[in-house]
Amino acid sequence: MENEFVPHEDPTFTPIAPPVLIPPHERPEAPLLHTGFARLFWLGIASILVNLLSNSLRLGERIPALRVPLVLASFVVGVLMIAVLWRMADAVPRFRKAALWNIVSVAASPLLAWIDLSDMTGSLGETDIGAVSAALIALLAVVLGVDIAARYQKFTACAEAFNGSDEIFAGKWLVLRTWTVVLVVLFGACLILMLMLTVSQGMYFIVFGSTSLLLVAAAAAVGMAVLSVMELVYLYRAASLFA
Repeated sequence: MENEFVPHEDPTFTPIAPPVLIPPHERPEAPLLHTGFARLFWLGIASILVNLLSNSLRLGERIPALRVPLVLASFVVGVLMIAVLWRMADAVPRFRKAALWNIVSVAASPLLAWIDLSDMTGSLGETDIGAVSAALIALLAVVLGVDIAARYQKFTACAEAFNGSDEIFAGKWLVLRTWTVVLVVLFGACLILMLMLTVSQGMYFIVFGSTSLLLVAAAAAVGMAVLSVMELVYLYRAASLFA
């Protein structure tokens, strides 16, 4: 067709050049981010070990003398992580939001460590069911909300650290963020629903109706464990890219 427009034949046409990506290690804030990601990697390992000893192996219950040291260890790891995130905010401001949300979580951890949900739900029939169950549900909802906000801000900040340098890796952080939020919400919803049904239906639900929810919660927990390992891999990779 004679009147068909062909861009390269227009003398005023200027092709748009693709954005120039700056390698992570060449950015001026690279030393700060390298150190920050490396410290988050080691603190992540420490956090997993403490959670494994406290929640999976339940050493605090088996050996009462270890309960306070485990709580203190979790608190120290949380405080150090907040300090690292706050320092990294000099390079990526969103890390400061992650630090602030983690402050809320760490501040509540000593109190939450002394709450044994299984003992409390087992004694609901002997106490004020409505008040205790409402308090537990509200507590779980607040804890889950704070945890989700902290993870969301942290993973978003990690993605923003690679904007303009490695868009593919930044996208992987965002995918990790999405799956983490979904699984935490699913796990928390199962816990809250099991608590509500246990209160309303008692032993009937525990014996006949809890299996499906337990399976869903277990699947979500396994998924969260896998994502925790992926997070460590990404943190190690991030530290290497900024080295």
